[in-house]
Amino acid sequence: MNTLPMLPMMLCANGLHNGDICTFSGTANLMAAGAGANAGLAKFDMDLYNGGAMRFFWSELPVVVDLSGMSHRNDSPVFRDHNPSLLVGHTERVWIEGSKLRVSGVISGGTTSANEVLQSSKNGFPWQASMGAEIETVEEVSKDASVTVNGTTFSGPLLVVRKSKLMEASFVPIGADDSTIARLISASRGSSISPKSALPNKDKGKNMNPELKEWLKAQGMSDADIKSFDIESPTGKMIKASYDASLTSSEPVPTPATPTSIVPDAIQAQRETAALEAERIGKISTVCAGNTSIQAKALREGWSSDRAELEVLRASRGNDAPQGNGGKMKPIHAKALEASALIAGGTDPMVIEKTYDEQTLEAAGRIANEYGGMNLSSLFLAAARQNGYTGHSTKVNREVLESAFGRLNASGFSTIDIGGILSNIANKSLLNGFNGVEQSWSSFAEIGTANDFKTMTRYRLTADAKFERVANGGEIKSGTLGEESYTNKVETFGRLFGISRQDFINDDLGALTAIPRKLGRGASLKLNDVFWASWLDDAAFFTTGNKNYITGAATVLSIAGLSAAITKFRRQTDANGDPMGLEPVYLVVPPELEATAREITNSTSVNSGGASTAAQIPNANIYGGRFQIIVSSYLTNTTAWYLAANPMDLASIEVAFLNNRRVPYVEQSDADFANLGVQMRGYFDFGVSKQDHRAAVKSKGAV
Repeated sequence: MNTLPMLPMMLCANGLHNGDICTFSGTANLMAAGAGANAGLAKFDMDLYNGGAMRFFWSELPVVVDLSGMSHRNDSPVFRDHNPSLLVGHTERVWIEGSKLRVSGVISGGTTSANEVLQSSKNGFPWQASMGAEIETVEEVSKDASVTVNGTTFSGPLLVVRKSKLMEASFVPIGADDSTIARLISASRGSSISPKSALPNKDKGKNMNPELKEWLKAQGMSDADIKSFDIESPTGKMIKASYDASLTSSEPVPTPATPTSIVPDAIQAQRETAALEAERIGKISTVCAGNTSIQAKALREGWSSDRAELEVLRASRGNDAPQGNGGKMKPIHAKALEASALIAGGTDPMVIEKTYDEQTLEAAGRIANEYGGMNLSSLFLAAARQNGYTGHSTKVNREVLESAFGRLNASGFSTIDIGGILSNIANKSLLNGFNGVEQSWSSFAEIGTANDFKTMTRYRLTADAKFERVANGGEIKSGTLGEESYTNKVETFGRLFGISRQDFINDDLGALTAIPRKLGRGASLKLNDVFWASWLDDAAFFTTGNKNYITGAATVLSIAGLSAAITKFRRQTDANGDPMGLEPVYLVVPPELEATAREITNSTSVNSGGASTAAQIPNANIYGGRFQIIVSSYLTNTTAWYLAANPMDLASIEVAFLNNRRVPYVEQSDADFANLGVQMRGYFDFGVSKQDHRAAVKSKGAV
């Protein structure tokens, strides 16, 4: 036996899901109005669970709940079909009686659902009861072992819910325990009404006491009904008891017009039951859509249409081939599973709506409902079952993991590519991390592309292209072309992260989005490292010989220093010694100089200082709004600053990306089955290299 801590996933019977809850079913009794504080309210009691083994769609093994390990409170809510929006009432007492879990309470909900339960029970509808319990610990009993639970010995294999917490009780049409039938109590009389008909289609009334026949006629029953009346049925016994009571009662026998007649009530209950059965059969025929084996079993065993639909969906998993009468049983679609995980992971709804069509989103909702909500375990279990996994595990173990990746599929064909799903989810979360890191480099760098990882040479044409005067009838002289070259080389940078066993145990769906964000951030950090390392490696780039470097006390960032740098920039000449005619556009500064840069460029007026004569105080800032300020924390020299040209005119530095992919790739790598984890790798192909020295000027900003 292995005691397993349960993953916080939805484990529910009846196809009903509500929080981390598992439902178990029994009988429901509706009784006469209560007294005291709840006077006037109809009361009920429920046999929520009889202590035996049950079957659920989420487990291939029988399940037994250990009542000794269940905690509860007496005033638990009571719903219809485990839906909190369908309030019926509340419990007043919860207790264990032998091997049964029982509750009693009142129909206190002032809702349509409460009225429906009351009216349906009056009409003879056989309500069953179902509890919603939060599962904490499950014990797996092996095939050759046995275990005693709730006073009964069970043989393995099976699952035992050792610790749980009662969260709510519900009235349900069909429960997980089909061996129990609800005994409904008339709210007006406290008499037991069985859902079984008291009027079978056989001659049961031929030997009936003549006085009883006359009494039944007085209650409004026809001769035909009396002829087929079964006095030994539960309803028959109830009616016979009323008849016997009338013999000793001093009250007059009711006339046929009496509105409280119980016999027509019983007949109407039969009709209602027949109508509900016909409706159930019709719905099952519709949802089965030609799957005759499931349809026959559903009709034979009294399934609800919801359960039949669930079985059809389960049967369709792992089989994408046409079946039956040529219809196609649709399996879980990878896009729908992907969308379901992204929605559960808190992805922006606008992104979801733009990425997936309406049909895919509807399918995603159905998957989430089927698995009781999407989490990390649900994602892998859904993929595993789609790829042929038939085990009963509700947690991600090695077999589930390998099935999710299609490694245990005997046919070698996987209908769900969990690796692709993980990669798609990751790439949609990648940009948040990538763009969360400083992107200032992109403003003044030229963006290039490369087709491979070879060293590439960039050529820039130079020319003696200045026009010359052409004499009358003269010949236009040819110019001369030259070229300057610069190199760059793309390299690959990457990192590996993993969804660990701990993530699976914690059922952390956020790991699917957190890891890509980390990878995106890591890629952006590396790009910044490489870019700024290249920019700051400038001993041969910013020099007095290249005429793009100024130094000295007068070069600190100020009006005077900025004027000196602008002059140096404008004095740049091409290979022929002619002025370049470039405009400085970007003012690149470290964080320590940001305030000064913004004061200089954003102020509307500037006091130049010096003597106090009015002629030395300009009335306007000639550099106001002149430059785009770029601040980078990677500039470690706190006094140096730069002017740079628009890279579209002339680039001082280039960042080249392989195949123009400007964000990293994130992929799922092979699953680490030894450590029960999944690895995700991110890689980024780029190269950085400085280009033309005439496109930038550096100021040392100090002596």
